[in-house]
Amino acid sequence: MTRPAYPVSCPSPGQTLLLRAALLDGAPALQAWEQWRREGRPAPIPARLAPVLFANLHRFDSDAPGLEALKPAATRTAMQVLVSSRVAEPVLSRLQAAGIATILLKGMAMAQCWYPSGAARGFGDCDVLVRWKDVERAQGVLRSLGWYSIEEVPSVADSTHAREFLGPNRCYLDLHWFALGQCRWSGADDALWQRARSWTMGDAPTHLLDATDQFCHVCLHGMRNDATPWAWTCDAVTLIRTGDIDWARVHETAVARRLVPAMTAALRFLRDDLNAAIPGEVVQALEGLRVPLSDRLLFHIKTGRRPGLYFLLGAWLDYVRFRRPAGTAMALAGFPAFLRARWGLTRWRDLPRHAMRRLGQFLRRQRKSV
Repeated sequence: MTRPAYPVSCPSPGQTLLLRAALLDGAPALQAWEQWRREGRPAPIPARLAPVLFANLHRFDSDAPGLEALKPAATRTAMQVLVSSRVAEPVLSRLQAAGIATILLKGMAMAQCWYPSGAARGFGDCDVLVRWKDVERAQGVLRSLGWYSIEEVPSVADSTHAREFLGPNRCYLDLHWFALGQCRWSGADDALWQRARSWTMGDAPTHLLDATDQFCHVCLHGMRNDATPWAWTCDAVTLIRTGDIDWARVHETAVARRLVPAMTAALRFLRDDLNAAIPGEVVQALEGLRVPLSDRLLFHIKTGRRPGLYFLLGAWLDYVRFRRPAGTAMALAGFPAFLRARWGLTRWRDLPRHAMRRLGQFLRRQRKSV
C-alpha cells in the first residue's frame, strides 16, 4: 500500500521504523529495532529520541543488541532535565509570588507528568505560558533573576506568541502569552486556563494542561515545517496511552482553533503509521469538514517543504486570521503596522529594507533546497 503524503513535520518511513521501536510494546518494538539495524539506517540516532528508545527497549530486553550504545544519551538527558528543572523552579516561584499564574508547556510539562520516567523526555528549553496582561511584569521578574531576551516583548499581543530568554547556566526559557503561534486572538486560550490543574515542580507552584489539551497542543504545535518530528510523535503516543483523551474535545479544539488540516494530518499519521489507538470516526469526522481555503493554504505554508516564496503570503494570512479587519481597504491599511510589530521594528523607514532582506534570505534558502 502506498504511504500517503504527510507534511514534513511527520517522520519519514525510516524515522517511523525507529519510532515504532521506541513506542510499541513487546515483540513489535524489538522487531522494529532489529529491522532498523538490519537495514543499516544512518547514525547517529537523534538525541531527543535516544532516551525514549532506550527506556522502551530496556523494558522488554535489557540485552538487546545495540542497546548499550543508547545509554550515554539517556544519562545526558537525565542530567539535562535535572539542571533545567532546577533553573526553572526559582522562576516559577518568583512569578507566583508576583501574582502571575503559569502553565508549563511542551517538553518540561511532558517530562514532569506523563512519561513513566521524566528523564526519558529531554527538552531544549523551558516553555512557560502566562496571560497577556501579566507579560510585562513576567518579563521584569525574569530580568531580576538574570534572564534576558535579545528581542523586546512586543507591544501588540498578536504580533507573535512568545519570546525566548537566556538565563543561568545558559538555559533557555520561552515566555508564551499564547499557547500556539497559529492561534493568536483574544480569548484563544481561555478554555486552557479554565481546565488547567495545579502542579508543583519541586517547591514551585505552577499548572499543567489536562491530558486532552496537552494532546491537542502537542499535535498542533508539531504540525510546522520547523518542528522536530521526534518530540511530538512520542509525546502524542504517550498521552494516548493514558486513556484520558476526550476525542470529542479534540474535534472541537481543531474546529475552534481553525486547525482542522493540521489535526487531521497528525491523527492520521499516529493511527496509520504508529498504530495509535485513535477512534476511526474522529479522523473521518475531521476529514468530512469543509475547511476555508485560507486555513488550508496556511496549513500548506506552515508545513510545506518550500515556504520561502510564501513568507509575505503567510504573514498576510496570519494578519487577517488574527486581526479580522473589516473590508479590503482596512486590511491593506493595517498590514504594514502588523508587519512592523511582527518583526520588532521601531522605525517605519526600516520596514521596506527589512522586508527585502527577509525575502532575500528566504529565496536563498529555497535555492539551496532545490
